[in-house]
Amino acid sequence: MCEVTLWLKPDQEVSYCPYCRSRSVWPCEVQGLWTCQGCGRDFLVRHRKATVQSPRSISPDELWALQKKLLAKGGC
Repeated sequence: MCEVTLWLKPDQEVSYCPYCRSRSVWPCEVQGLWTCQGCGRDFLVRHRKATVQSPRSISPDELWALQKKLLAKGGC
């Protein structure tokens, strides 16, 4: 049996079956296990941890190189 895990953001709710994309999904008695009434399959739902990415600074030389590359490709 192949296990399918549906990874969601912490504030997201289950809205579809990962097998058949049906929206008739219901939680089972087991924590994190959901079942689909459309195809009759079960799947796990896990919430991934939010990651915080710090903004990367760019040097003036890197910015100039990116602008030149964009202009060479025909950009604005």
